[in-house]
Amino acid sequence: MASRFGRALGPGALVIWATLVTSGMLVACTSLGLLPALDPPAGAATTAGATPGAAAATAPAAAGGTALELAGQSAWVTPTAPGFSLSVVTHRGRQSGSLALYVTVYQRLVTRTGFAQALAGTPSGTVIDQLGPIADPGSPTAQTVDLQVGTRSVPLGSSTTALGLDCSGATPCSGVYPVVVALRARAGGPVLSRLDTFLTYVEQPSADPLRFALVLPVATPVQVRRTTDPTAALSSPSTAAATRLAGAVRAVAGQPDVPTTLLVDPHTVQRLAGGSAADHQTVAGLASLSSTADVEIPSAPFVPVDLGALAGAGLTGEITYQMEVGSAALVRSGIHTDPVATSPWVSPGAPSGALAAGMADAGVAHVVIPESALDTSADRYGVTQPFALTAGRGPAVSAAAADTGLDAHFDRVGSDPVLAAQQLLADLAFIEYESPYDAAPRGVVAVAPTRAVDGRFVAAVLAGLSQNPNVSAVTLDQFFTQVPAGTNGAPAARTVTGTGGAAMSVPLADRVSMARQRNDAFDSAVRGAPPVLTSLDDLLLASESDDLGASGGLRAVGIYEAALGAQLAQVQLSTVRTITLTSRTGSIPVTFLSSAQYSLVGDVQLTSDKFTFPNGSTLDAYRIDRATNTAAVAVVARTSGDLPLRIALVAPHADPGAPPLVIAHGEITIRSTATSVVGIVLTLVAAAVLLAWWVRTWRRGRRQGGRGRTPGPRGVPSGLAE
Repeated sequence: MASRFGRALGPGALVIWATLVTSGMLVACTSLGLLPALDPPAGAATTAGATPGAAAATAPAAAGGTALELAGQSAWVTPTAPGFSLSVVTHRGRQSGSLALYVTVYQRLVTRTGFAQALAGTPSGTVIDQLGPIADPGSPTAQTVDLQVGTRSVPLGSSTTALGLDCSGATPCSGVYPVVVALRARAGGPVLSRLDTFLTYVEQPSADPLRFALVLPVATPVQVRRTTDPTAALSSPSTAAATRLAGAVRAVAGQPDVPTTLLVDPHTVQRLAGGSAADHQTVAGLASLSSTADVEIPSAPFVPVDLGALAGAGLTGEITYQMEVGSAALVRSGIHTDPVATSPWVSPGAPSGALAAGMADAGVAHVVIPESALDTSADRYGVTQPFALTAGRGPAVSAAAADTGLDAHFDRVGSDPVLAAQQLLADLAFIEYESPYDAAPRGVVAVAPTRAVDGRFVAAVLAGLSQNPNVSAVTLDQFFTQVPAGTNGAPAARTVTGTGGAAMSVPLADRVSMARQRNDAFDSAVRGAPPVLTSLDDLLLASESDDLGASGGLRAVGIYEAALGAQLAQVQLSTVRTITLTSRTGSIPVTFLSSAQYSLVGDVQLTSDKFTFPNGSTLDAYRIDRATNTAAVAVVARTSGDLPLRIALVAPHADPGAPPLVIAHGEITIRSTATSVVGIVLTLVAAAVLLAWWVRTWRRGRRQGGRGRTPGPRGVPSGLAE
């Protein structure tokens, strides 16, 4: 079918046009403005640079940012429903004057390479039909172009809105056709903007359609702020992120009959539950979806973690606790998850060697890993069937690969979400047409990155999956149930490339283990359920997140330790004065000061080599529940003077082998002024001995002096007379 807009030219122009095509000068003349935008006749081979939608001719920068955006499109057409609708929006930028749209359809794709080239904007096949010019409304509102698609066996006449597919008889019509929509100045000139989409033509619905599991994360990255307030350490989602998630949840709710798997992150839900009214609506929407039969919400850890890394580091208790806290956070928000026994696990990267052990600790049955993390596969059957996965030396687990080939569509979501959705749907149809007669069902899994969870994208994908004749949407659990492993020539077993994912660093594992011991001990001391306990728990769990990496995890553990230290610092031993003990035995006051907003209980431990403690050196289960807390301790002083007494308040429980958690400690001085009985007796004995010696010496001196004196001459002492 010839180009309709070429008919407006006179015979002379057609001759000139044919000559230029033959000489290869059409592109040059068109770009110079010597001729209006013309297209070769139907069936003529062409390159991307020789068509109105050519990438080589696209110059949006020169047009002041003029761009096309896809607002909607028919996901497929059939002989009985041949209408193909395109809705586009023109963002004019600084462009002025009349603009026109041109639609170019290329021959049916038969190779994966051809599909990739068309997706990249360089379709290499033959142009089979073109339409244009179609007047642009000159405003940013959406313009809908309704076309009728026919074949040689299903003609549609000479309508200016009819597209003809060059197929019949031995040439199948069913397949995927590249479609280029170009925006140009009406009078010719370069292409101002273009978009590359696809038309899927379905002669007969697939007898056994391709299973497709779309996995959408409802999550925001874990971010930890440096603060000693644990309730403020975990950042809430930004307004933009929260708005994006809200749109995705509304889109899923709008297509409740299309099976979808939502990876709902408990950490994100908990943050949203404490946010704005709009955030509360998002959580309520998730709660409603969790009761929908076709929406799967697998059990999840509190934050995304690497099961194999945690298991390999010996932190199996952390895996169990992550799952428990994650489940509790979702339940508090009214979100019900699928049973753990059937829940799949989605690994964002290559799993480490202890994957099987980690899955057993988490209680999950299947795992999905990126195709890039697997050993090479000879063909696409390696990603369309489940398989037994071996990572490291652990046992094999039931697994499936997330199709890397579908990732390109997620990369386009930010610039044109509806176009990215239509390209994804066309890719799925192409995969089905690659091998439509396999003996066993085939399927693919696509795990959208967080950035791609856009409401418009999700809505367009789900609308295209509803009643799709080529693709059957399934949840992940349904995928593993309906698609058999190791069939259609696919490998029954595969291994992780190389050594797999990186294990958790030893410093991080050690810090997490020690922090968990201290956290458990602090929990045993605090009475009631103050929010600070949950906040500290959440902060420590967040330090294990895959989002943070090793260095970020260490930083997060450091923030946790500082936050716990700030809580412990609210309880202090009073050491401001010296206590005087006037008796050898007595009672001394031990005072703890507290600014905490909660009560806690600890054991008071007394240590000194100058005292004995008649009632024991430990006060068990001493309660701190006021600003000033004083206990009387019975002591016996061994000596007098200024005597030191060391006092510590420790948590009542500690993990076996772990050091006790010291809540508060210090040293007080006791001045003992009492003298002991032994000292008094010794002093009296010493005084008696000294007195007896003095009396005896005095008497002896008197006796000796009286017997030895001789009278001398008058006036001369007796001792000097000779």
